[in-house]
Amino acid sequence: MIANKTHLKQVLICLFFMLVVLGSVYFVIASPQIDVLGLTPANNTLTDNTSIEMNFSITETNLNEVKYNWNGTNYTYYNDSLVLMMNFDNISNLGENNTYVVDVSEYGNNGTAFNDAQYNLSGKYGGGFEFGGNGDGINISSSDSLNITGALTISAWVYMKGYGTSDHSHILGKTSADLGGYETVNYYIGTLSKQPIFIIAGESSGTQATENANFTLNSWQHIAATWDGTTNTNGMKIYRNGVQTANQTSTINSIYGNTNSFYIGTSNNEYPFNGTIDEVRVWNRSLTADEISQQYLSNLNKFNSTQWYLYVNQSLNATDALPDGNYTYQAYASDTSGNWNDTEIRSLTTETINPKWQDNETNLTISAVANDKVYFNITLNETNPDSYIFSFYNSTDWLNDSAVSYTDGQEIEVVKTINVSSGTINWTWYINDTAGNINQSDEWSINLFLDLTAPNISIYSPLNNTNYLTSALDLNWSAFDDDNISWCAYSLDEGANDTSIMLMAQTLVYNCTENTQNWTVPSGVTSVTVEMWGAGGGGSKSWSYSGDGASGGYANGTLSVTPGETLIVNVGCGGDVAPGSPDYGGLGGYPGGGYGTAGDASGGGGGGYSGIFSESVSQGTALIIAGAGGGGTGYYPGGFGGGYVGGSCADHPSRSSSACGGGGTQIAGGTNSCSSSGSELQGGNGDGGGSRTSSSSYDGGGGGAGYFGGAGGCGDARGGGGGSGHLNSSRITNGNLINGSFGGVTSDIIGPTAPMNNSDNYIIGRGEGGISDTSDGTDGGDGLVVISYSGTGGNQANKTLTLDDGNHNLTIYCNDTLSNMASEFILFTVDPTNPLWESNETNITTSATTNDKVYFNITLNETNPDSYIFSFYNSTDWVNDSAAVYIDGQEIEIVKTINVSNGTINWTWYINDTAGNTNQTDEWTISLDNVNPLWQDNETNLTTSATTNNKVYFNITL
Repeated sequence: MIANKTHLKQVLICLFFMLVVLGSVYFVIASPQIDVLGLTPANNTLTDNTSIEMNFSITETNLNEVKYNWNGTNYTYYNDSLVLMMNFDNISNLGENNTYVVDVSEYGNNGTAFNDAQYNLSGKYGGGFEFGGNGDGINISSSDSLNITGALTISAWVYMKGYGTSDHSHILGKTSADLGGYETVNYYIGTLSKQPIFIIAGESSGTQATENANFTLNSWQHIAATWDGTTNTNGMKIYRNGVQTANQTSTINSIYGNTNSFYIGTSNNEYPFNGTIDEVRVWNRSLTADEISQQYLSNLNKFNSTQWYLYVNQSLNATDALPDGNYTYQAYASDTSGNWNDTEIRSLTTETINPKWQDNETNLTISAVANDKVYFNITLNETNPDSYIFSFYNSTDWLNDSAVSYTDGQEIEVVKTINVSSGTINWTWYINDTAGNINQSDEWSINLFLDLTAPNISIYSPLNNTNYLTSALDLNWSAFDDDNISWCAYSLDEGANDTSIMLMAQTLVYNCTENTQNWTVPSGVTSVTVEMWGAGGGGSKSWSYSGDGASGGYANGTLSVTPGETLIVNVGCGGDVAPGSPDYGGLGGYPGGGYGTAGDASGGGGGGYSGIFSESVSQGTALIIAGAGGGGTGYYPGGFGGGYVGGSCADHPSRSSSACGGGGTQIAGGTNSCSSSGSELQGGNGDGGGSRTSSSSYDGGGGGAGYFGGAGGCGDARGGGGGSGHLNSSRITNGNLINGSFGGVTSDIIGPTAPMNNSDNYIIGRGEGGISDTSDGTDGGDGLVVISYSGTGGNQANKTLTLDDGNHNLTIYCNDTLSNMASEFILFTVDPTNPLWESNETNITTSATTNDKVYFNITLNETNPDSYIFSFYNSTDWVNDSAAVYIDGQEIEIVKTINVSNGTINWTWYINDTAGNTNQTDEWTISLDNVNPLWQDNETNLTTSATTNNKVYFNITL
């Protein structure tokens, strides 16, 4: 017995432990099973998605509650406040068929389809019921759970195809057949006059909330309505697609309870709905706006007697995507015995910012040749780095390197060997992060050019084979090359003065001409530096008060250009001073300056903008613009300025517009508002139409800004400030924009650097505002455009040479960066001295006579001899021999025949050299005389009687 008792005790102990173990197993099985399905992001996922799709599976026969936690906030999808839930999926396992619909809430408010209500597979989630607008519907008998008298929420997914009879339709709710009065309604949502409505009613009165927009046709729309069960302000609300669209204050504090059925798709054959309805829900509480948004983003459905599925497409809310950040989520389920189960807490991070890159660098140049090694460098910035791929086009095919991992901020270098000497080399980088964001750098390209061409040198002074009369000569030359010029030098007289030549930029200055001006980019020039000033506005006149015009804006930058491209240059002209006439104000300056105000006290005209355009003068081709200044104000409003077409005011004889305003848009003047700063392309309005505000404060004229109107003046009788201007970011680098000053206010508009070359001729007076006076004034200062370049291979240099007399040679040498050298050789002469002569000799005498041959000899001395002319006067006419060449030190003899016996013979020599120097000898003269002397009157006192020692006289006349 004892043994049997012991055995029995052991058996009882074993049974006890089995019950304990079996009990534990029972409770584990009894708890709901909840799992995360495969398409849901894994724990610690990093993603670039801005909405996250999640799927949960729940296995439980006696489901009591379903909750979902997103980033610390719980949302309840299923509990005892949910009194009606229909998925419309026709699940036979649940007892559903084409006409019988099961309520999967715990209340069992099942429904029956009547007339021609059709189940189909085209619901929002799975199946749905289609209603043809002919009285088709689903009837759910009255029940205590649906006989709600207090707070409630009703919702459904609706695809409406038409607005129904008289644009009035019943979507779902607890009503009788007739919707004509509140006494037939408990609560329902539908449409009236095409607009969503939500109605709650007491025994004889009720309240209607109406959305102020038509219900959208032929599109799935989530509609929900809530009432908080009170008469509190806006206690009734309508939501569409998760967003509140209407509210209303209830006039009742209790819904009338009766035995009306709950109808879907019609109100017992009245006011039928035309379309498809899915996922009907009714709660006996008022869901919050966040809960409605979450219902819009999610769906819970029952698949069979034990299986449930929760789908969530999580975003920030119904309208906004998830911002970048870290998030957590988890799902819970409980049964009717209070047993809970949950998924793990999962984390995810959203990142939508693509990886960034900077500092693309390479030593590749157009001069690279086959087998050269070139380096490509880039810096990658990404907090969640993954990998990069370098892609390289080696003149024939694109080749991608294998993906390589990188770290945040890493500078990467790739080395490639060039396989061609001419052709196109392209490269780019592909970068991705662990969130799936990808980026691609720019695609860079270099055309390899095997440049064997030396620079092209032109010598403008001195010229080849030219003689010069001065010893101080300007050396002026230029050199162009497809590549950059490395250095240049000159050699005078074969190395006597071999000196490196300084290169300097070309500078072009454009002034106001009241016309467009063109500039064609020279060969080899790919970049120019631009400075410009908009024109100033004109001053004003008035009886007692006047205002200065405003100065124009300033702009500068480096402009990329293409050789052969023609640029259009507009230079602003100053606005005219106000004429003081009651008929019109000052004329606006070219181009686009607004006219000044008319009246007894007229305003100055606005200045014209300065700008450079490509192809045509239009907004899309504007490359750089400096806005213009506004005109000065008169006794009342001021002038208007600037922009492409500035504002205008009052009735100038050539303008029909009377719109007052500041710097206007391209089409019209601005409004009469106080000044505001102009942006790059759209300037603010100026205050040009203002009235007299005090004895010393008047509204100023508008200034120009950018391509359109600009910032205007405000008060104090000043013109509007000049607008800063516009820079085309695709063509301009290192650019600056500076606003001009208001009239009468000092402002430095020179810019961050002094104008190129510091040439005073275009610093003084540029773009200044005109001065005002009650009896006189001045026009606004003109604008200015300065273009400077040295360019790729385009250079010019000047130098003064001091030379000795004689023959010289000059060679210019230039070398480009590819070591191609060129030279240009010329010969020239420096000779400022006239030819010399000596030893004039002749055998002519006064006794020479007709037909005598006479000789004339001279010696000519000239290191650069050219020719001489012998000139002879043979008693009647001067006769010049033909020019004859000579050599230095040559003794020249000329033979002439005398053609008279009596008369004057003259002669001279004209001598010149190859340098253009000339000389003339003395002019010599001989008078010929071949007539015998005559005598008469021979007389004497001698007689025959004369004796020794007598003195006698002899006389004669010759």
